[in-house]
Amino acid sequence: MTQTEIEEKLSFGNIWHSDIFMSTIGHGKFFVVLGATEEEVYGFFYINSRINFNVNRHMEQANLQIEISNADYPFLTKDISYIGAAEIERFDKTKLLKSIHDDVTVWKAKLKQEHIDIICDRVNKSPLYNKRIKRLLFGYK
Repeated sequence: MTQTEIEEKLSFGNIWHSDIFMSTIGHGKFFVVLGATEEEVYGFFYINSRINFNVNRHMEQANLQIEISNADYPFLTKDISYIGAAEIERFDKTKLLKSIHDDVTVWKAKLKQEHIDIICDRVNKSPLYNKRIKRLLFGYK
């Protein structure tokens, strides 16, 4: 993948898989990118095979678990998975780019538009995000 292709895929809705989290999480993770600046990649909505029971105890967070299936994304090993859209994380862009060049992080797919629309709709209705973030990342008007 060229540098230009990588930069294009560090944009809203692209799904990546990385083993860069092995030291903190203990296994590779799929994640959705929301965008990038010169210094950081932000989003990191992780894709999980189940919803953590602590999330289900908080309605605002539970509403931001977006169901997707391996019928739409065949690289997922479970029939149903969830995009955890309750928290935005940032990651050092230089480290992520190195992991891409080292094949530790691999692009998998672009989210289907229907899933992008669901994420934007739920985030824009959520009290967990402020209006500035909603406008900047999710097209809030």
